[in-house]
Amino acid sequence: MAKKSARSKGGWLSPTEDHMRSFLSDPLRFPVIDFSKMFYNTMPDVDIIDEGDSIKVRIDLPGIQKEDIKLHVDGNWITVSARSRADKKREWGNYYFRERSSKGYYRRISLPVEVDDKSVHARMDNGTLEVDLNKARRRKHGEVRIR
Repeated sequence: MAKKSARSKGGWLSPTEDHMRSFLSDPLRFPVIDFSKMFYNTMPDVDIIDEGDSIKVRIDLPGIQKEDIKLHVDGNWITVSARSRADKKREWGNYYFRERSSKGYYRRISLPVEVDDKSVHARMDNGTLEVDLNKARRRKHGEVRIR
């Protein structure tokens, strides 16, 4: 059972409700948290466009170089993973500063149709990976003659 604290009109507030009340009454007292930097692997934004005979997939990978991207296509699935590292150093006088950072992306995307994994064309432009995939040719289904 949750511990009860300050009393409200309808009864006692839970610690969470008490915390929210404190936050709402004095929001500047609480630090702003950037949740996007809390997790190493993030899911990049994706656009999937049906262009008739092909599918175009656009994946936002800001700050990633094309050499750091792995792309895999299988049936109607496309998987992209990327990792980037940075190491900043500054020295002046007797002061030395070094900061390291890394970020990674991973996304497995189900495409609306199967694609031909032998005809994949990918290019990177201004932080956006654009992948063109030809749709797999459908086998004609028809009546089977029984002998």
